Amino acid sequence: LNNEYEVDNGRLEDWMVPQSSFWLYDGNIPVGYGRIRHKLNENLEKTSGHIGYAIRRTFRQRGYGNKILKLLLDECKKIGLVSIQISANENNIPSNKVILNNGGKFTRLENGKNFYKIEI
Repeated sequence: LNNEYEVDNGRLEDWMVPQSSFWLYDGNIPVGYGRIRHKLNENLEKTSGHIGYAIRRTFRQRGYGNKILKLLLDECKKIGLVSIQISANENNIPSNKVILNNGGKFTRLENGKNFYKIEI
């Protein structure tokens, strides 16, 4: 997992939050990316979460989703987060399984999204 970019907190507009982005490589091949929001504002609390990730379509079903979420949770711990919110579309069975495999506890279903909390 490579941290490619970290937002400079001093230059954010009021509606923005600090965020770090990461790339997951298998050897020299990028297979996925993830992002961590260092905190949530009111809108993000209602509609999203601290972590987002994606795995290249051709690398799915190989365990990379579980791997990247585990690594992102390790990074959350490093920046001082102790409880994170994460969401997945209700019909995205693989992402919901990845979240549950990494300690996600279902909190609510809203607008077609499952929301989870993970204690780090």
